[in-house]
Amino acid sequence: MRILLLACVLVTTRGAIAGPLADAVDAAWRRQPEARALVAHGEAASARLDAAASPFPRPGSLTLSQLGDQFHEGAGRQEWEAELAWPLWLPGQWDASRDAAAAVAAVQTARLAASRAKLTAEVRRSHLEWRRAQAALRAAEARAAFARALGDDLRRRERAGEASRFEANLGESERFEAERALREAERGLARLDADWRLLTGSAPPPALDAPSVRLAAELERAEREAAAARAEEALSRASTREAPEIALRFKRERNVYGEAFDNSAGIALRWSFAASARQRGEVASAGAERERLEAERERLREALASETRRLADDIAAAERSDREAVQRHALASDNLQLAEKAWRLGQFDLAALLRARQGETDAADIQRRAAFDSEALRIRRDELEGASP
Repeated sequence: MRILLLACVLVTTRGAIAGPLADAVDAAWRRQPEARALVAHGEAASARLDAAASPFPRPGSLTLSQLGDQFHEGAGRQEWEAELAWPLWLPGQWDASRDAAAAVAAVQTARLAASRAKLTAEVRRSHLEWRRAQAALRAAEARAAFARALGDDLRRRERAGEASRFEANLGESERFEAERALREAERGLARLDADWRLLTGSAPPPALDAPSVRLAAELERAEREAAAARAEEALSRASTREAPEIALRFKRERNVYGEAFDNSAGIALRWSFAASARQRGEVASAGAERERLEAERERLREALASETRRLADDIAAAERSDREAVQRHALASDNLQLAEKAWRLGQFDLAALLRARQGETDAADIQRRAAFDSEALRIRRDELEGASP
């Protein structure tokens, strides 16, 4: 049974993803303290399944006793007794116990799947932020390269008398600002690279595959927990008293030395009185837990449905912003080319060229941010796929 449970866990938690994403999630999962606890809880649930399959609620017991008069009369009285006892299931309790054990095992499988789904979403978001920082670094490198070339050209022109010292100073200021932005972008990428390595223990891959993660696993966990609470409540209702016990008794005795031993055997049944007050408390406690988990399940279902509807509007707005950002960047790039040409011909001053360059940089940054924001929303949509009713 344990092997079957663990196999179900593996199929559930890894079957939905494959490739670089699965490798990254596996690496991150091995570094999660929660992983060991969930696996241990799964083994406990498997052990409970094995126990519930037994025809007895608890293991049997053996009692041995000896009685004699050697400490006072010494007449040779001897009595030996052995008793084998087995507890018995109450009517309906065995089925309720197996149902509860199966429900708890299903909860552990669902919790493991939900935990890995959350971790998968975290891995994808972390990699997206790393890619965002990487793109920002490439843009900063391009700006710094432009600023260096411009500064060198202006210094050369200043020495040749073709540019003023003011223009050369502007070019040098642009170089300093571009270098500062480059260092900031490098630090940002280094921070996110460190975050990724802390999460997975390895360097980030250039790209991740992006299948649907399906946070329906979280809703499935809530469903399973509510079902387990209902099964535990049913088990409490079936456990009206302590388990009865049947025993086989064997006795061997004599009264004095020289007499033959008499042997006897018998059967005993121990039946406990109903503990109605305690059972009412256990049933009430199980019912309260069931109601709490069912309410949590409904709240989660409503929250996921609401977020799915809101996300559709957000994605439409983000895609519209993305298209506008692409058009704006195209215009800014065209203006920069015109400004560079005009500056080389002496028709534009350096300040106009720098303004055109800054406009292109800002437009490129807006386009990059819009593209990554749209991708982040699409990732969230993938996570919610199938999670709403």
